[in-house]
Amino acid sequence: MNLSMRGARIILPCRDVKKGYEVAGDIKSETQGIIEVEECDLASIPSIKRFCAKVLETESRVNSLIYCAGVENTPQWTTPEGFNYQLTVNYLSQYLMTFLLLPVIKHSAPGSRIINVSCHSHREATLNLSTLFTEMENYSTRCQTALSKLCVVLHSAELGRRLDGTGVTVYCANPGPCNTKIVINQVLATLKL
Repeated sequence: MNLSMRGARIILPCRDVKKGYEVAGDIKSETQGIIEVEECDLASIPSIKRFCAKVLETESRVNSLIYCAGVENTPQWTTPEGFNYQLTVNYLSQYLMTFLLLPVIKHSAPGSRIINVSCHSHREATLNLSTLFTEMENYSTRCQTALSKLCVVLHSAELGRRLDGTGVTVYCANPGPCNTKIVINQVLATLKL
């Protein structure tokens, strides 16, 4: 809401477009800002690719990419591509979207930023690259959430290192406890200031 009050034009990629329009309406009623809603299911690689292709086709600048998607407490679901659902929504979607939108983010530099929201649970995880994409024995939603959030933190650190000197800044933040419906919601905001 604060960014909209500052005049940012916001694109909300949402799995549930109807709910996206409700959120956009709430923000607009408070800020009179420009909020657009686009369909994007973060558990679907083709959906992410379609969304990014549209952004690249229509936008010459993306000043800020704020990624705060998250799910937890899901069963051991897999995506159509065969990846763990939580790992895909919480991390792989972010990695793919960042990679696909990086040309327009770099073009918006200096001053463009990528902000990844994580949580404290990453401290409980251990990363084993040889088993990252295999099904967990004794599946634990808590362990899968922690692993996906550790991937977010590590990705942010490496991305920041690789983008050093490009004018693009990478942040990874833990906002602390939030009153959200994280189990069923996914939120991603691509912001243009």
